[in-house]
Amino acid sequence: MDKKYVLFVKPGCPFCVDAVMALSEREKEYSVVKVDGDSSELVIEMKEATGWPTFPMVFMRDLSLVEGQDCLVRIGGYTDLMKHLESEDE
Repeated sequence: MDKKYVLFVKPGCPFCVDAVMALSEREKEYSVVKVDGDSSELVIEMKEATGWPTFPMVFMRDLSLVEGQDCLVRIGGYTDLMKHLESEDE
């Protein structure tokens, strides 16, 4: 499979749980990275680097975009993931 999703999630985040369930139900390949709290250094750096302020932070690794090179593409949050999956289903 050329595509794999990477989700950064926080404990207690209902949208994070829903995003994982959506990928699981569609039998998509994914990995989950758990982060703690809004004030952790990793969370602050990720928000600054991606420009994305909420969780989950959803990315897609796609080997087919650049001739075999592993590219990480930001999908967004839960709502963006659902739109992305719906467009793949069409």
